[in-house]
Amino acid sequence: MSAIDDEIQKASQLTLYDAAYYLWDRHHALNQIENPPQQIEFPDEGFNSPEQFRKQMLPIFKRVAARLRFEHDNAKDGATFYRLKMAHPSFNADEIKAAIDATLKLRRDSDANFVYTGKLVDDAYRAARIARENNPGFTDESYLQEGTRLCKENR
Repeated sequence: MSAIDDEIQKASQLTLYDAAYYLWDRHHALNQIENPPQQIEFPDEGFNSPEQFRKQMLPIFKRVAARLRFEHDNAKDGATFYRLKMAHPSFNADEIKAAIDATLKLRRDSDANFVYTGKLVDDAYRAARIARENNPGFTDESYLQEGTRLCKENR
């Protein structure tokens, strides 16, 4: 059984919304297994100044940012949809897309509610608790994982 099959198997043991959260939370790692990242070609001449670095690296950063934006904006039609469908084949496409949309909304709301006051863990879990109020349908485990994600991403 492949690593992707293992993750799909784990997701199949969760509710639909929790499985959507679980698979989206791991989508970068799963995507790299399915499609290993391409090697980025760096200029041979090196960087002699911050301006030269900016000029040569900015197009690379823009491509990466555009790819991440596209992935997020099309999540319900991408690999996460197919993985979630494999984990929960009894649900129809609209139900699966709704679960993915709910996951993305939970994450957006958590990010929007995060305010750093000097106590990262408290701040992260507070933001996840506030987001929970407007994002029902997940079990406690997913809301806890959301707080943990905020801690990791904001440290």
